[in-house]
Amino acid sequence: MYKKLTAGLLLLSMIALPGLSYNAAQAKTPQKTAIKPKVIKTVNTDVTGDKIADNIKLIGLKKYSDSPYYDSIALKITTGSDKKVLISYLDNMSGIEPKMFIGDFSGDKVKDVMINAATGGSGGIVNNRIATIKGGKINIIFDEDDNQGLALTGKFTDGFKADMNVKNLDKKFTIDLDAFKDSYIKDGIYDADGKLKEEVEPWADGFSLLEPIEYNMDGTLYLRGIQGISGAYHANRISNMESLWKYTGSKWEPINVTYTTSLVFK
Repeated sequence: MYKKLTAGLLLLSMIALPGLSYNAAQAKTPQKTAIKPKVIKTVNTDVTGDKIADNIKLIGLKKYSDSPYYDSIALKITTGSDKKVLISYLDNMSGIEPKMFIGDFSGDKVKDVMINAATGGSGGIVNNRIATIKGGKINIIFDEDDNQGLALTGKFTDGFKADMNVKNLDKKFTIDLDAFKDSYIKDGIYDADGKLKEEVEPWADGFSLLEPIEYNMDGTLYLRGIQGISGAYHANRISNMESLWKYTGSKWEPINVTYTTSLVFK
């Protein structure tokens, strides 16, 4: 946490003070290669609602110059009307190949900024943030907690089943595990008759996909998310959940959720 915070503060200081060099900031710890913040993407469009194009920059800082991974990511906006500079260090936002999308998620007819970056982990998780610009400030309306998606609890039960509960919705559903029964019997989780021998609690990762979609065709964007549900171990993907999310003005709410059951697994 200390290292990540240090990287973020360094990134902020370098964006705010162009004259500060990375070598000067790190004089006590010389490195072979000077690593400078990189402008990953620039878009010119109105995100303040005054009908004047603003300059939006997605900026990243790498710990190692030859790495595809950005340890810190920031958003810098220069307003078109008065050239005011707004900067937001995106807390705990890092990843590979960061991308930026501009569109209206809040429903106020003013464009917002969505940023995502792949974490590079085995679960295929993608970090996502959405920012809206109000009152001369960058406000994060989709943060790290939102990125966890649907919160699940569950357990394996007799008959090669998994009983699940979506805490966000207080809804229950059952996943058929018959496609995995041979490996579960081999691993001693079930016996041949489907009697559970070992307690297993499935879990859901955060979003492996989160994308903006038109839903009501009124100009306001929704979010379509995909999450994987793991069973006996992480690579044991027993289901995928697809959810549709709407911003209500203060929080994101799921308005539709579907899940899959595997019929055949090889």
